[in-house]
Amino acid sequence: MRKYPVILDRHKRPLRVLSKAFDILATEELNGEDTLSFKVPYRDEGEFLDNEALIRVNEKDYRIRTRHDTKPETGPAITEVFAESSFYDLTYSVKKNPVVFENETALLPMRYALEDTGWQVGRVEGTETRSFEVTETNALALLRTIQELYGGDLIFNDKEKTVSLLYQHGKKSGVLFSYQKNMRSIERLTDSTGLITRLYAYGEDGLTFSAINDGKPYLEDFTYTDEVRVGTLDL
Repeated sequence: MRKYPVILDRHKRPLRVLSKAFDILATEELNGEDTLSFKVPYRDEGEFLDNEALIRVNEKDYRIRTRHDTKPETGPAITEVFAESSFYDLTYSVKKNPVVFENETALLPMRYALEDTGWQVGRVEGTETRSFEVTETNALALLRTIQELYGGDLIFNDKEKTVSLLYQHGKKSGVLFSYQKNMRSIERLTDSTGLITRLYAYGEDGLTFSAINDGKPYLEDFTYTDEVRVGTLDL
């Protein structure tokens, strides 16, 4: 039975089944890319798709990052969607402060990486210990570093919002996404890949936005989403 993309609301409740979706492609690599792409007729379903909307396919949740609306010279308008697995939102976590781990298993660093993100540590296999220093970084980048240091595979569970580090065998595969452009057609591309709602800036001598923003060390803009997505700027 074919699995069609389903649009979810902010509480992850189904809103609409995209039963006319086609060219559905899910790419999942251990410790790598985890994305979804598909096309829908714009008139029938494309108008219901917004950047940052949640999409579910085969029990996995994805967030729309780009939509490409195309009206060719002949034929119906098409909406192409590119989405990333929901765990990519860990990229926008509050920047982690520098810390040193000495002779620790992967469990403690993973707990530190997921602190205040809404995600929790699942299973952590292995008893190997490592000593390393964490520089200022986001949660997902730190998890990738931990995987490189300790080995194993990062397994993200969207439903339970857990991250596990397991030692299992997997095979990586690569996919090339290529979109041809027809200059005689009408196209629109919307991209929210780098959308930030809370921006911190750090300058010399501890300079931040505090002096010009009522004591707050960050600037906020929730025009496009009410979710907190953190970015940092080093001056």
